[in-house]
Amino acid sequence: MSSRYNLRVWTRYLETQQDVWTAKTDPDRLADEFRPWIPYSFPDSARSALRRAFRDEGEPVHVELRIGPAGFRWPMSICLDEAGVVFHDTSTNALFRDWRHEHRIHPATDGCLYVDEIQFTPALPRARMWAKLTERMMQHRHQRAATWLRAEQGCIGVAALRAM
Repeated sequence: MSSRYNLRVWTRYLETQQDVWTAKTDPDRLADEFRPWIPYSFPDSARSALRRAFRDEGEPVHVELRIGPAGFRWPMSICLDEAGVVFHDTSTNALFRDWRHEHRIHPATDGCLYVDEIQFTPALPRARMWAKLTERMMQHRHQRAATWLRAEQGCIGVAALRAM
């Protein structure tokens, strides 16, 4: 079995595309999505880098987060592909040999569909277990975001995980 995975998680929000974009690019909201399982915050330098990343299309910005009480390092590159629609981040770190995460918002007549699509290869043994944990964490993020963004019941954190 392959240790490379594709994970797609989506939520149908009953909010404007702009409101979802604003929430999904706000550093405090992003950090809140991980709580209480993974505590982190964005230092001022990362906040400044994120503002640049979400302003300039096609210009990758490099950020390094410190996650949890031990300060686990998560270096990443964030790139705006189309303002208000899609951005992606990439990383190589102690947990993942490679990580590419696309964040995309599709318009709908009465809201929008927000889709996280991630291709990744766990760096640790028991790759399938790490893939399932990643799926659960992404579903948790969608459920947390649905506490401040109105979402259609039954359409929150719908996930599909497959080995590539």
